[in-house]
Amino acid sequence: LFSLATGGQNEEEFRVCIHELFMSIRFFLSQENKGTSPVAQTQAVFLRMFPTTYNELLKIFTVREVAGFVRETLASLPSVVQADSPLDAVKLQCIAKTVESQLYVNPESRCILLPVVLQVLQIHLQEQRDLVMCARILTSMLSLIKKEENGTVDPTVSEEVELIVESLLGVLLRTILEISNRPQPAGPTMRLQFQDVTGEFVACLLVLLRQMSDKHYQKLLQAFSNKDDLRDFLLHIFTVFRILIRPEMFPKDWTVMRLVTNNVIITTVLYLSDALRKNFLNDKFDYKVWDSYFYLSVIFINQPCLQLESFSPSKRKKILEKYGDMRVMMGCEIFSMWQNLGEHKLNFIPAMIGPFLEVTLVPQPDLRNVMIPIFHDMMDWEQRRSGNFKQVEAKLIDKLDSLMSEGKGDETYRELFNSIIPLFGPYPSLLKKIERETWRESGISLIATVTRLMERLLDYRDCMKLQEVDGKKIGCTVSLLNFYKTELNKEEMYIRYIHKLYDLHLKAQNYTEASYTLLLYDELLEWSDRPLREFLNYPMQSEWQRKEFLHLTIIQNFDRGKCWENGIILCRELADQYESYYDYRNLSKMRMMEASLYDKIMDQQRLEPEFFRVGFYGKKFPFFLRNKEFVCRGHDYERLEAFQQRMLNEFPHAIAMQHVNQPDQTIYQADAQYLQIYA
Repeated sequence: LFSLATGGQNEEEFRVCIHELFMSIRFFLSQENKGTSPVAQTQAVFLRMFPTTYNELLKIFTVREVAGFVRETLASLPSVVQADSPLDAVKLQCIAKTVESQLYVNPESRCILLPVVLQVLQIHLQEQRDLVMCARILTSMLSLIKKEENGTVDPTVSEEVELIVESLLGVLLRTILEISNRPQPAGPTMRLQFQDVTGEFVACLLVLLRQMSDKHYQKLLQAFSNKDDLRDFLLHIFTVFRILIRPEMFPKDWTVMRLVTNNVIITTVLYLSDALRKNFLNDKFDYKVWDSYFYLSVIFINQPCLQLESFSPSKRKKILEKYGDMRVMMGCEIFSMWQNLGEHKLNFIPAMIGPFLEVTLVPQPDLRNVMIPIFHDMMDWEQRRSGNFKQVEAKLIDKLDSLMSEGKGDETYRELFNSIIPLFGPYPSLLKKIERETWRESGISLIATVTRLMERLLDYRDCMKLQEVDGKKIGCTVSLLNFYKTELNKEEMYIRYIHKLYDLHLKAQNYTEASYTLLLYDELLEWSDRPLREFLNYPMQSEWQRKEFLHLTIIQNFDRGKCWENGIILCRELADQYESYYDYRNLSKMRMMEASLYDKIMDQQRLEPEFFRVGFYGKKFPFFLRNKEFVCRGHDYERLEAFQQRMLNEFPHAIAMQHVNQPDQTIYQADAQYLQIYA
């Protein structure tokens, strides 16, 4: 209009007028007013309409000039606005429209606008306000930042990434932590909005980290003015990464998204591990940061989406071609970081034995070969500190039992673990010769014990998994609980397997055997007032109370199994206890129970069971049966022929021996199954 009115003259005067107009607008916008005042309402109207003028201004001014107008106009707004002020929301909407406009798309103007956009976003994210709009703005910004096809980055784009990282990376991590730990709001609409904003912020974080180069990481880490700030940053990013690899973070079928996420995580961890080594070792050692790092590494390796063995060959090949086996990469990094710890390794013994053991149970040979020597190192350091490695042994056995019960581990793993023995030489030069010899003997003894335990645990797991007959499950459990008692002297594990065996006997209706099994635990207890902690299904109670409960349960099962004579013995023992405490009411009940058992002996009919001697010979039998002999009780009225047929049905590949002579070594060592049964 001005050009038409003046015939194209005095254009410079018009440009000056526009500059003056924007100066007035900036002054007008800088005025602080309450949200309901006419000035504030006018400011809001201007901000809503302002983005629509960009294209018109571009017809008259250069891109850089218009970007300058917009930057200075937005920067003139008060930086601190009341949280409930309508002007605050309008300002953010104006920023959003600016970022989505053609003006922002142009790289020339974007570098001018970016600082003011980042400043506004930073304030809102720090105060956790208008997160949905913040996520929208951040998404639009990051969608414009792209690497070239050959992987190179334009210098302008690199500068933009640097600015965004400097302004928003820390606050973005804190935002994700905050919204992930916040209880989800009620109502399906609110929940959906909550999930959407979490997903957008996660996507923004992943895009930003993917765009970062060596230079960006160097500048990021150099920017921390003190160790405390760097420590907080590392703890935040490690925690966010643990959130990102939670199974519920992405839908089950989003395999590609999970792989991309893991690729970003491992790339970032490789950069950050260097900062960990440089800043938190030796006299500056920080246990919390290192613990967070190891914890993240372990759960990273154990993710279901990285277990390539579970994928089809074609899918596995594609993943390996694009990303490699990220478990092995992380395992190598764990090993490298562990070696850097020096004497600080003692801080993680025995705490990290369980997590590292879980990593070695992943069926990936290269990963196992990298991780297993760490246990040798743990034994070495524990030996130096304590003169033995009892702590390592105890933790190793407890965790091994737990993990094997969950279905992890295999025969190859047992063989690999056994191969740790050659690693005991050459010995560390600082140990005296006698210490080395003692250490070697105890080390080999530990590995041999763990290997034998694994044999029994693998048998136990296979029996439980394959829905085997109850007889096999019972025999396998007996083998394991005896091992815990006689070879390991692990009372708690022994008691756990007593109860597993008890449950198996009850399920098979072997009530007499169930009673004898529970009696093993009963015999470990005394009639004392020593307090016992809550354990298995037992509440916190005194030792006397638990022994009383066990006696009553065992008597009940002896009754059901018609083994009344044994029940009477326990009734008398319990009656003596009640009498010593003058508990005549319970004493009366116990005498009546004892009398009822005598009545059953006199009045009820009992069938005399048949007993059979059964020998299991040959290497094809499971470990808990191999070359062993048992006395088995037959069913009611079961004769030898029927019992033999039942055993052959349980072991269809077995050969029935036709003689009762002791077999020779050829039978013991045969790669077959031989059954010898006689009454």
